[in-house]
Amino acid sequence: MRIAFPWLATLSMVALGASGTIQIDETRKIPTAWGKEIFEAYCATCHGVDARGGGPAAASLKTAPPDLTLIHKRHGGEFQTRWVIDFIDGETMVTSHGSRRMPVWGRLFRWKDGSGGARAEISALAAYLETIQEK
Repeated sequence: MRIAFPWLATLSMVALGASGTIQIDETRKIPTAWGKEIFEAYCATCHGVDARGGGPAAASLKTAPPDLTLIHKRHGGEFQTRWVIDFIDGETMVTSHGSRRMPVWGRLFRWKDGSGGARAEISALAAYLETIQEK
C-alpha cells in the first residue's frame, strides 16, 4: 500500500509520540515554579499559601507553623539552603530546631519518586522558599 501523503504519516507519528504518557512538565524546568507547586501541594495546608503560618490546618496543631518568609532573618540574614533541605528531608536531625513536629517529607518523596526525584523536589522547594524571603 502506497501512502499518498508521506509527510502526513510522519506528522501522525510525531503527534502520537508527543501525546504519549511520558511528558515533561514545563514548570519543572524552572525549579522555583516547580517548588511553588510542591509547596502548595504539601506545605500550604499548615503554613498557608503565603507561607506565613496561617494555613487551614494550623489551628489544629499544638505548635503554630513558623513563618517561612523569615527563614533568612532567623539565620542571621542568610538563607541557608543546606539547612532548609535537611530540614524538609527530615532524615537528618537539625539540632538547632529541637523536636520534630513537621512531617518527614523526604520519606514520602523517596517512596513516590525514588531518591533522585526526592532530591530534586526538595531542592526545588528550597529554591522557591528562598525567593519568598522578606528582605
